[in-house]
This record gives sequence, structure tokens and C-alpha cells, in this order.
Amino acid sequence: MLEDQIQPSREGQPDVKTILVVEDDEDIGEALLFALNEEPSYHVIVVATGNEALQIARGRKINLFIVDYYL
Repeated sequence: MLEDQIQPSREGQPDVKTILVVEDDEDIGEALLFALNEEPSYHVIVVATGNEALQIARGRKINLFIVDYYL
């Protein structure tokens, strides 16, 4: 997963919201990750497929999904 390579986990900190980005284009995923990480109250997870997104969503509370329209 892209998120594991770029940012430390903020999960578990008080008032941190989790955003799950589903984007198969790595450049766009990195740009979204960079932009969303500017706000310290977000924990951003970027995955490339719908199946990965479903696996992640089953295991944790997601506050916002950002999904590639063409996926």
C-alpha cells in the first residue's frame, strides 16, 4: 500500500479522522496523499483496488472515502 511507504500512522490519536483513497494511478494517489497530509487531523490510506478498499474498510472505521470514478 502506498500509505505505508510515505506517512507515519496517525491512527489512534484523539480526533484523527481516517480517509480511504481508492486510486489506481500512483501519481494521482501520491498527490492526494500529499495534499491530505497537510492537515494533521487526518490519517490517509491509499489503495489501488476496490478489493483492497473493502478489506481495509472491514477492519476499521473510515470517515471519508475518495474513490476513483472509473474504478
